[in-house]
Amino acid sequence: MVDDGSTDETPDLCEHIATTDNRIRVIHKQNGRQASARNAGLKVCKGEYILFLDSDDELQPNCCEIVTKQITVSPDFVLFGFNVYKNGRLLRTPNPGNAIYQNGNWEIFKKHFKYLMPSPCNKLYKKSYIKVLFDESCVYGEDSIFNYANLTEGTVLVAIEKCLYNVYLDKEDSVNKTFKEGKLRDIIKGANIRVNKLTNIFDIKNKALDEIRIEALDGILEGVYTCCNALPQKTAIKELEINLNNDRVLERKLTSTRLHLRPLNFFCQNKHFKTAYIYCRILGWTIPKARNLRNILHKWAHTGH
Repeated sequence: MVDDGSTDETPDLCEHIATTDNRIRVIHKQNGRQASARNAGLKVCKGEYILFLDSDDELQPNCCEIVTKQITVSPDFVLFGFNVYKNGRLLRTPNPGNAIYQNGNWEIFKKHFKYLMPSPCNKLYKKSYIKVLFDESCVYGEDSIFNYANLTEGTVLVAIEKCLYNVYLDKEDSVNKTFKEGKLRDIIKGANIRVNKLTNIFDIKNKALDEIRIEALDGILEGVYTCCNALPQKTAIKELEINLNNDRVLERKLTSTRLHLRPLNFFCQNKHFKTAYIYCRILGWTIPKARNLRNILHKWAHTGH
């Protein structure tokens, strides 16, 4: 159990629980956010397998019993589903189905594993599989970066359809609901790592490769929209200008793409023309339909007309 600088009664509670079972160890540390807390646990744990549990969530009572039955084929991790709750009501139960992935089978990975890859909480990891720790410099998306950074050509995975991890969406200050400085940077970083890893591991044909890149583009553009919608205009523009220079996913020419109109409409309706212009720069100007739009927005951004 990792006490990440709690200021309430958590430290005492952790110590009390540790007295009830000699397998439980307690680590007290200064607050360093979630990635730091997880790394602290990973560095001292002695078990053969790793399972993460966040403080606001729950495991189903029989979770460990069920997933440990799946390790007979010695997978690098076992993937299972979520029960997602809000206000006491079960909203959805995303699960991967039942499958075994090995030997770089893209269709199996895409169908059963890709959608639920980002989170570390719905997985039982073999400890020896984890070579890369969580990136403590991230303010957002370190989970996905962790999972894709550890994925290799030889990875063996097992998926089961059972939903064994309970997620509660009632926390108002969730990192997913807020926009912090650096969040757009981390969205772009995660997209680059994901695209590079998938293209390096799998023999993906052009159409599927475009789908992966467009999906990454979608995530980046949604991050841009969130950034510009949540921050004052000057701050948003600064955030965009700093981070767009670091992007590599979008430097590759796509054989097909689409322009997200929702953010663009928002910017133009609110006369944020410079922001709209910067937003369109993300797409690159290899897209014929964007060229005229670029010229119009360039004029608006510099004249206001």
